[in-house]
Amino acid sequence: MFFTISGNAKLDKELIRKATKKVGKRTSFLPKTIKYSVIETEEQLHVLGQVLEQENQSSVKLTLTLHDKEGKIEKAGTEYVFGPLDYQISEGFYPTLMDLIRLDVFKDTDETMSVEESYRNEKLLQVLEEELE
Repeated sequence: MFFTISGNAKLDKELIRKATKKVGKRTSFLPKTIKYSVIETEEQLHVLGQVLEQENQSSVKLTLTLHDKEGKIEKAGTEYVFGPLDYQISEGFYPTLMDLIRLDVFKDTDETMSVEESYRNEKLLQVLEEELE
């Protein structure tokens, strides 16, 4: 199971590239090819918050894609796309991976969510929490 992170605009991509360099990962012209474990994604988001502070930016729009190769959530090989997400920092507070996923997963109300979607979302959050422990 791994994540890929991509920016939605030129500035967003540049800020993500700076954060990627800061954590010691090699950057490439194809940022979607850089794979992050759940823990690495959490670290990458924290460093992205620090980069935003240094650049006097308050937010970045990004998309996270979870690649479930093992089938821990549903069928093996399923991809889950979260975004576009508005990663906003505020006075040293950086949103965590779980914060971003919860915001995206629960942006629809329970009335508009099917039972299958609700079950999948709960399973998704459970698996991510286990990976972060």
